[in-house]
Amino acid sequence: MLFSLGAGGSVFGGADCRHLQACLSVQIVAVVGLLSCANDVCGLASHLPLSPPSPPRRAAAAPSSSGSGLADAEAAVLSKMLSWPAAQLFPALDLARLLVLNRPAAEQLAAAAGPLAADAPHGGLGAALAAACAGEPPVPAAQQTAVRAACNCFVQPPLLSWVQSVGGRVLDAFAPCAASPNKNVRQGLATLLVNYAVMLSKLASLELEFKSRVGAGLQGIE
Repeated sequence: MLFSLGAGGSVFGGADCRHLQACLSVQIVAVVGLLSCANDVCGLASHLPLSPPSPPRRAAAAPSSSGSGLADAEAAVLSKMLSWPAAQLFPALDLARLLVLNRPAAEQLAAAAGPLAADAPHGGLGAALAAACAGEPPVPAAQQTAVRAACNCFVQPPLLSWVQSVGGRVLDAFAPCAASPNKNVRQGLATLLVNYAVMLSKLASLELEFKSRVGAGLQGIE
């Protein structure tokens, strides 16, 4: 059972996580609205009309199963925000933390995530997560929102594949969080490690099942 982190740092799993996603539907609509407003303020692609926020869905309709994701102008604003210095990154990562729970937005973020390295081209989720953890001196707000966003990346398949492929770099990037004096940062890191442990356990189970089926198939041939 994989876990995601709520706004207050509490841990959710299984049915609780699905309920959290449903309750976040209105918040995700609000996030898109914020990006639209930021687009007007920053003057980015102001000549392009932004898609209006969709009406709030009923709680039973999880935001992960529908929706059109971010418009090009909104995605451009988020990319610009993810390029901010570590000390100012936490608002952008807090928006990303919610958006990764939405399937279409997760697909967009995964496609543009890039490598998880502080020296990677800025604007992607990977560079932002790495930069948030590499700040000197450490910025607890950035570390906290970064680790929460990383935990939520295990919810949707596109970003789950990404965190699996860059697992080693994720652990290296977030290693400094273990020594953080901030309890919420350490709790977030613990949840991230639990998510990786659950993921590896599932992969091991699938591998064992596959080997068993191969062995049974070979015996059938004999």
